[in-house]
Amino acid sequence: MRTPLLSLLVLLVSVLSSGVLPARTLTSTDGKTIEAEVVGIAAGKVTLLMNGKQMMVPIDRFSEADKEYFREWLAENINYQFQFFVKVSDGQEKRGKAVDAFKYTGGGTGKGDTTVRTKSHAYLIEVSNLSGQKIEDLEVHYRFYINQRLNFQGNWQGGGDLRRGYRIVGGEDGGAVENRKKLSFTTGTTDMVTSQTKVGDGQYAARRNYTETAGGVWIRVMHKGKIVGEYSKWEGELQKIEPDAWPELED
Repeated sequence: MRTPLLSLLVLLVSVLSSGVLPARTLTSTDGKTIEAEVVGIAAGKVTLLMNGKQMMVPIDRFSEADKEYFREWLAENINYQFQFFVKVSDGQEKRGKAVDAFKYTGGGTGKGDTTVRTKSHAYLIEVSNLSGQKIEDLEVHYRFYINQRLNFQGNWQGGGDLRRGYRIVGGEDGGAVENRKKLSFTTGTTDMVTSQTKVGDGQYAARRNYTETAGGVWIRVMHKGKIVGEYSKWEGELQKIEPDAWPELED
């Protein structure tokens, strides 16, 4: 009576007779050999491909040398899958020094009545590993954007927007992540500023406002120098343009 493994080996040898170029010689625990290509490993089984046909075999039926090869194959052929969770982590708003208002609004024509408020801004980032195996040396790079707007309210110089733009804060974290576990960290923080300055007098009195708001976050997951996952969420003005070029940080 043939054992299931012997029947499998007979089937694989018959497929080989069709002239398929062997990818690797594999040896069973009882010393029998077959030639096949490894195309997948999961749940303790290896998927072998021969002449367009696939079959799954328990890994423990192969030699120790083949098991080591399977481990190396798995490390080089990870089925990268991630789940992202991103949450804003802001601090309480604080009043700044009135003298600093001109640093943000520009000019020096104000007569008192200036305000500056700041609020620390950061993100909690969680990246869950759903790849089916532990991943060593995973890198999570992030960029978050701060919308900037400078405008006038009132009659002086006609009012309206003077400038819109954004600035970028970035960094990275990382480490080893077990399967179905997550890498969790809080990004570096930056202060978002709201500043207002009085300009002009009489009928030309106006206010010059500088406002910073959250613009969104872009995350890149990297492994062994390759991009293996990405996530982005845009807010405000950045929803209209959705940046498509990963920004490098200035030294």
